[in-house]
Amino acid sequence: MTFPADIADKMLDACRAGAGEAAGSMSTALDESIQFTEVQPLGPLPLGELPDTLAGPGLVLLFEAGGEAAALIIAESTNLLPPWYASPDATGEAKLQTLAQELSMLILPEDLAVGKFSASAVEDLFAAVRRGSLGDPAEAIAFATTGKGGEGALHLLWPFAQPGDIADPPEVAMSPAAKQAAKREAAEDEMAEFEEGLERLPGYSRSLLSIRVPVMVSLAQTKMRAEKVVELGPGAIIQFDKRCEEMLQLEAGGRVIAEGEAVKVGEKFGLRISAIQTPEDRFIRVVG
Repeated sequence: MTFPADIADKMLDACRAGAGEAAGSMSTALDESIQFTEVQPLGPLPLGELPDTLAGPGLVLLFEAGGEAAALIIAESTNLLPPWYASPDATGEAKLQTLAQELSMLILPEDLAVGKFSASAVEDLFAAVRRGSLGDPAEAIAFATTGKGGEGALHLLWPFAQPGDIADPPEVAMSPAAKQAAKREAAEDEMAEFEEGLERLPGYSRSLLSIRVPVMVSLAQTKMRAEKVVELGPGAIIQFDKRCEEMLQLEAGGRVIAEGEAVKVGEKFGLRISAIQTPEDRFIRVVG
């Protein structure tokens, strides 16, 4: 058995020893200021007495060893999870998987050989725990937390006999509408942080934002010989390599900053932004 009965004390010691670093890792990954104020054992705990905070959606960080697993449960009700956690992009997914890896080394005993770690958003934490066949009674450790959203608690539970079944099956995975809502909320939060950052800029820097710059939507571009340009007249057709379904490019000051699709705004033309293009990295070679 990977998680014998006498491992509970080792688990508690590891959690208390690594709590400080674990809180730092979580703060970085979840874009939140998190502190652990107390780490206490709850088990052995009958399944019927699991904490009510496990009701509803949340994030499960899974640590598998020898066919069994332990899981750190972060309920959405703790207000510690970012809006994007349920439908992360590539960067968000990397953050969550890295967090699972780091916590597997910070809050578990060194002699527990974790072979696999993962992070999964689930719609119903209680259902996920049942699917994972959590032992009855289960061992549990509670991490009392504080963050910008107030006080809460995370729970480390073990052993799970069927860790591969914890993630939501495809039929109950988050709906496209819910994913879109999560993305919109994440975008709104990012915009709020951006605007807050602008307010902290020095007066001179803020004044630069009042400068009017030319903004242009580019449909397509090509090169023609000068003689062909001279021959252009009414009715002439110029062929471009760009396909009709491709996005239009938005330029500011001669640089492409975004792309989107054409829309009608009243009787005028508009552009719905679908993606922002970040500036290219510029490197200067230093010869020494």
